[in-house]
Amino acid sequence: MPLLMVKEVAEYLNVSESFVYGLLQSGRLKHHVLGKGQGGKRISMEQIQEYLQSVERGGEPQTQPKSLAPNIKLKHLAL
Repeated sequence: MPLLMVKEVAEYLNVSESFVYGLLQSGRLKHHVLGKGQGGKRISMEQIQEYLQSVERGGEPQTQPKSLAPNIKLKHLAL
């Protein structure tokens, strides 16, 4: 299980390092702290995938949108 540094995670997600630090501080992105004090923050690919799954949106099956216009028959248009 390779551990990535914050800079590498930011590059992987195509976001800024400060955004990644914000995720770490808020607890939304799990991570490991190595060393004493603040220590070095390290993130595994499994933790990144877990975060991405938690923020995933959409994917519902497409349904036909309901027409906003009333059902009017237009004699001059052939549909």
